[in-house]
This record gives sequence, C-alpha cells and structure tokens, in this order.
Amino acid sequence: MVKIAIITTHIWPAQGYGGVAASASRLVHAWLQSGIQPVVCASDASEGSSLLAAEVSARYPGASVRLYRAWRFRRWGFGWGAPLRIWQTCSEADVVYVNGIGTWPCTLGAIFSVFLKKPFVTAVRGGLMPAHVEAIRRYKPHKWLYYRLLTFPTLRRANAVHVCSPREGDAVRAILPSVRTVTIANGISLPEKVENPERGPLRICYIGRISKEKGINAFAREWSNIRQDGEQLWVAGGGTGPYFDEFRRLAEWGGEAIRYLGEIPPAEVHKVIARSHFLVLPSGLDGGGERENFGNAVAEALAVGRPVLVTRGLAWDHLEEQGIGMTFACSVESIRAAVDAARVMVGTERYTEACLAARSFAEQYLSIERTTDELFRLCRRAAEAGPGVAVGEQSE
Repeated sequence: MVKIAIITTHIWPAQGYGGVAASASRLVHAWLQSGIQPVVCASDASEGSSLLAAEVSARYPGASVRLYRAWRFRRWGFGWGAPLRIWQTCSEADVVYVNGIGTWPCTLGAIFSVFLKKPFVTAVRGGLMPAHVEAIRRYKPHKWLYYRLLTFPTLRRANAVHVCSPREGDAVRAILPSVRTVTIANGISLPEKVENPERGPLRICYIGRISKEKGINAFAREWSNIRQDGEQLWVAGGGTGPYFDEFRRLAEWGGEAIRYLGEIPPAEVHKVIARSHFLVLPSGLDGGGERENFGNAVAEALAVGRPVLVTRGLAWDHLEEQGIGMTFACSVESIRAAVDAARVMVGTERYTEACLAARSFAEQYLSIERTTDELFRLCRRAAEAGPGVAVGEQSE
C-alpha cells in the first residue's frame, strides 16, 4: 500500500477555518474507511482553545496525526515546531498531498518534498482564484513576493495540481501555464434521503464562513427588503472582524427575517439544509470577487436533495441546465428575480423534481467514495512515476 502524507494548515475539529480544513477531514475519514491509513500533519490552531493531539487522533482512528503548536499567526499555521514535524512526515511517505498553498505548513511541505525528492500533489484550494490573486498583487506586496519566490516554483515541481472545478483549473493555468492540473471535485458523504420540507413560507439557508468574499451580508440586506410574511433566511457559520459584526447587526435588525444559528457541527449541517427549501451561495455580492473555487455547501445541499441559488460565474453555472438550481448576477434585480422564482417553485411538482434531480446529481458526481478514490489513484500514480513527473490528464 502506498504511504501517503497529508500536510494541511488546519483540520477538523478546528473551528473557524472553513472548507480547506473540512476537505482535509473528509479526505482522511474516507481514506480510513477504504483501508488507506494516511499520516496527517497540521497545526493545532482553532478559534478559541488549541486542539489537543489526543482529541484529534480520536477523531481519526487508524491515522497517524501529528500536530505542532501554532504561534501568533494561527490562521497561517505558523509555529516553530512545524519544520521538524513536517520534515519527518514527508521523509516517511511515498507521496505527499499538500492541502493548500501560501501558508507556513503547506509551503514547508512542498519545499521539503522537492528537497527530499518525494513525489507530491498540491491542492490549491482557491488560493489562485483571480480575485484572490489580484488582491494579493495590489495590496499585499510581501505575500506576492512570497508567492513568486516559494509558492509558484514548488507548484511547477508538483506531479499534479489538484483543482476542484474546471474554472479553478483555468485560473491556475492562467498564472502557471506549464503545470499539470487534475480536476477532482470535493466529495461529500451522502446522508439518508429525507422528505421535502412542507410548502409553507420560503426558507433559504446559508452555510459557511461569514466573510466578505462569501457575500452573505449583501444578500441578507436585500432579503430583508423582499421577504414576505413568515419567510426566513437561516445562516450558520462563524466569523470575525467588522464584516461579522455587521452581519450580527443585520440579523438583529431583521427580526424574524434572519435567523442566526451560529457555527454548527458537521453533523448538524444536513439537518439545517433538510429543513430549508433552498441553499444560497452569494459569493461576490459584496465585492469579494471570484474567490470561490468550489462551494462545499452547494454539494452538501445537492446531497440532501435541495436545489440551490448561486451567484453567476462560479463553479455551478451548469445547475440551471440540470434543473437543480438558479443563478443570479450581482444586482438587486437579479437577486429579486431568483428569490421570486424560488418562491413560486416551492410546493409544486417542479420543486419535487428539482429535489430528486439534485440528489441524483450528487450520487453520480459528488460521493466521497468516488472522489477520494480518484484522488488516491492520482497520488498512487505520482508515487509510481517519481518526483517531478507529471501525471494525470490536464483539464482543458
């Protein structure tokens, strides 16, 4: 069996770090269930108290989990103990999977893999989406220098760059035309099938971090203006800073229009979605730009059998053709039209068909078993090919 090391900045049960940490967690769980026992190295950073090694190991029985102490720059996983831990982890592996870019542990994982002549695959996890790169270029010259001196050279040396959507692959190749990108969606565990919610007043949910790039405040402001009696927007997720403070004020002013559920555990996500008619992903509405490389919450909703409302221009434009969602532009008129269309659908045969089609799409394309098997085969090919040898088919 190929010995795989996973280098990631954060891993669940870490709180406050969104889809990258969640993707690492799902990957480890799925591999363990299929008999693959990866070695995982991550920081102990979490909003609030730090993670304990025993606590994390208990979540992943069968995996070897190595944590190091994060210090000060916890969001970037900075810690003096990282070099030794990551070096040991990479040196023992046949192939390294680097879950992210531009952070302390992920950069070290890539550099050490090159130095040790270990095959490795890097998942960019949205780090090269156009708006994100442009913001770094314009406002963070030190980080742009970091990317140019460390991140880009190691990506060029990777056996493959894992992207989660064709759109993300386009973004990567726009900056690094020579790299080999391989598209594998983020997989999710398919829950038991649930009944559709009662017709009733429209209920829309949002699951995710409350941050500017997600655009939830702009959607919430418009929702307060257009909702009808009894209709609610449920919001689940954590956040920090002025943007989160603004959301809390919107929720308070909105009264019954907006219900804030806080940051909920993974086991509760499906329940919240199941009690809603639609899920919304409004990334870009607040000027955050195109930073959404995939949208795990959309996949979660489809798995439950719920259609979605998504900003146009993300990875999900095809959902309208599939009959399992609607897209809207970054304008008041377009948002209102999408909400009106959702309102009309609820309780109709068309809505029932959309729910069935959403579940069918998730079963066919998004099951965790399928996606993690594809990722394992990619890592195995990298191990067999050797360091620096491109593997997989480049997405076009």
